[in-house]
Amino acid sequence: MEALTRLSPAEFHAVYRRDRIELDRGTLSADEYWRRVFAAGGVGATPGLLVRIEREDALGWSRVNQRVVDWSYELREAGLGTAILSNMPCQKLAFMREDGQFRWIDDFSVAVFSCEHLLVKPEPSIYRLCVEKLGASPGESPFLDVVPENAEGARAVGMRGVEFRGLEGLATALALTATLESGRRLLALVDRPPAVRDPAVPATVPATGPLELDGVSVPPVLVSGHHEQVRRWRLRESLRRTLERRPDLLEGRVLTREEAGLLAEISKLGTNLLTATNGQSYTGTAELPKTAPGMVAELPGVTALQYTGALSNVNAYRSPHIPAIDTNALSVDASSTGLPAAVSTSLAQGTYLNAATENEPVAVLGYQAAHRLGIDRIWQGEKIWVGGMWFFVVGVLNPATLAPQIDSSVLIGFPAAEKYLGFDGHPSEIYVRAQNNQVAAVDSLLAAQANPESPNQVAVSRPSAALTAQADAAGAFNTLFLGLGAVALLVGAVGVANIMIISVLERRPEIGLRRALGATKGQIRIQFLSEAILLSLIGGAIGVGVGAAAVAIYTYIKAEATVIPAEAWAGGIGAAIAIGAISGLMPALRAARMSPTQALWSI
Repeated sequence: MEALTRLSPAEFHAVYRRDRIELDRGTLSADEYWRRVFAAGGVGATPGLLVRIEREDALGWSRVNQRVVDWSYELREAGLGTAILSNMPCQKLAFMREDGQFRWIDDFSVAVFSCEHLLVKPEPSIYRLCVEKLGASPGESPFLDVVPENAEGARAVGMRGVEFRGLEGLATALALTATLESGRRLLALVDRPPAVRDPAVPATVPATGPLELDGVSVPPVLVSGHHEQVRRWRLRESLRRTLERRPDLLEGRVLTREEAGLLAEISKLGTNLLTATNGQSYTGTAELPKTAPGMVAELPGVTALQYTGALSNVNAYRSPHIPAIDTNALSVDASSTGLPAAVSTSLAQGTYLNAATENEPVAVLGYQAAHRLGIDRIWQGEKIWVGGMWFFVVGVLNPATLAPQIDSSVLIGFPAAEKYLGFDGHPSEIYVRAQNNQVAAVDSLLAAQANPESPNQVAVSRPSAALTAQADAAGAFNTLFLGLGAVALLVGAVGVANIMIISVLERRPEIGLRRALGATKGQIRIQFLSEAILLSLIGGAIGVGVGAAAVAIYTYIKAEATVIPAEAWAGGIGAAIAIGAISGLMPALRAARMSPTQALWSI
């Protein structure tokens, strides 16, 4: 890169570091940063040179230490929450997410990148943000960094900052905090054994002592210096013994797969998000004051705040040739620059709005908005028609579970909305992250703080509560359908029994004739029992076929894959056979007990 800029290595290093912090923060674009570097060497920054040096810079910072990546996976398998906290420019982050060898960056429990939050290490705010997203406290969150200043910055906010020089010997420097999410959190202290035996590490490293959680003493875990199996076994045993002593720490009921998945997603996204939106007044929809975000941010316990503003009568289209009525149910909203982190979503492609782009005709699309506009990839110069003018598309968001309204939104900066679209600047929805132990207090004060004059005109909600209700509703529906299935089986059993009883009555001459010709009671019993089972089997097969066809039609309409588990159709047929056997048993016994003479009298 020095050759491209015509600077000596020492000069290049000085110029390279001069504005790097602003590039990492996201307040300086990559093109402008490299123009300044080229200008220092007296070189004109052509588009070709910019593309070349930006790619070389991204590649230079992208060497992967596979051992550390593997270790991060081991930590997650052991039940530990992990986070990546990086000073990273938006362009490099986009490059890494597009390159297949860096897919591991999205596997961390939490990912905090400087350009997405306008914060950089070693500023205290970025550490606090990362810890908050992990749902932990600074004291139980070790931090590793190869840069001493960054490790010191972590220590300044109460984290255990460690200058990381490799995995060997790390066990003596850290006591990692493992968490098991199951209704409440159980804590156990574990140690990470070094990959290579270090003579300085004792054979057994004790944890710092037991923890108290709701009156339960969680025993410390002793970890062998280099036996991974022992570490995991002792961690499991510690948690098992605690659960045996306090089973009420679990919710006391077995969750269905859907409930468990949804509750796990809620736990991952966080339950400390509150929203304040426009309420109702006597004259219609009330507006939040322009000063509402600033006032709400002053509430004790608020850790993060972002907001959006709805632009009424402004629509977005793929091109100006689309009929005005075909709006695709998309909304256009002004957005603050840190919205994705606040609602626990991330970028699927490109970059989000920052201090530079929020002033320009630039848009970021929600997940559904991109699909409805037919944009599956962001190409250079990608544009959409918004409010009668072109806006450049720079990013697409992943689905926002806690704020689904964002999925169908076209998001632009507040300054750009005011400058180009005549927006009045009033926020319509405020997203507030609160400390976990302060959520109720912030909830009770949020409306009055957002609009002191008319707090009753502010609607406050907690999105995770709706998702939890959804999980409860899913459980209720599962119970309802199980009940309906049981009733259907009972009705089917009664129907089969009635048919077989009528069959016995109508076939008395046949039974008498067979008995007179030498058929035994057992043969008669087997005949009618087999007929009952065959009748139920045919009905069960037809029911399974109809159900499979209904599933196939539904998935075809929804453009989804058709998957019918073997246990589903096999269970249905098995239940039909069992019902046939049970319901046909009594008629078969009745037919077998019939005497030949009594049966022949009916001829």
